Amino acid sequence: MSFTKRYKLLFVTAVSALALAACSDQGADEHADMNHDGMDHASMDHGSMDHSGHEGMEMANANTPSYGAAEYVADFTLMGSDGQMHTLSDHSDAPAVVLMTHGVGCPIVRNAVTDYKELAAQFEDQGIPFYMINSNIQDDIDELAADAELYSITMPILDDEDQSVGRQMGYDRTAQIYVLDPSDDFRVMYYGSLNDRQTYERQRNEAQNHFAAEVLNQMLAGEEVTVTAPAIRAGCMINFL
Repeated sequence: MSFTKRYKLLFVTAVSALALAACSDQGADEHADMNHDGMDHASMDHGSMDHSGHEGMEMANANTPSYGAAEYVADFTLMGSDGQMHTLSDHSDAPAVVLMTHGVGCPIVRNAVTDYKELAAQFEDQGIPFYMINSNIQDDIDELAADAELYSITMPILDDEDQSVGRQMGYDRTAQIYVLDPSDDFRVMYYGSLNDRQTYERQRNEAQNHFAAEVLNQMLAGEEVTVTAPAIRAGCMINFL
């Protein structure tokens, strides 16, 4: 793990320990009366989340709000799981750029990988680059490379080591799709679920609505993008410091 991510992880672990110590001082009666069922992402203290392992990441639920994405994505250069540096502006002549937010160990991402690879294959002849991007403080480049090998992920997984790219992109959870328009300064044309196969507490065998594919087809046809993301989106929450 890099020094930057190790430092952040140690910091969050220390904050978590302090939060747990403070909670242990509360009375048993008060603890018994607390109701956590309605707690949402906005009301949770990031320091109280479990960062000790990948399986401990917080899942989005029916009460988790969607914060939306940035209108434009600023240029960036990130190391990929393929060992190469990748720069967004290198694709200024592409008809679109597609990113999927990634997290090692997130079951929603793992279940979406096959669909995402199929989407990339569907548009491979259109000159559209496909990436995944990881802003988790607990994931490092070696783990991204291992994940890519384990799940035969052919597109690079970009390591947003200091979380600056994910923060400026405004995303809040994994397994979400960004479709960017390079001809309009990498404007975000769509941010949301890849399709409707995975939703909160439900997974279909096959998707009925292919949101990202519809967006790309509209862009390639020179049409106005009219596709909107569903309000409830499955994923694992990204913890920004």
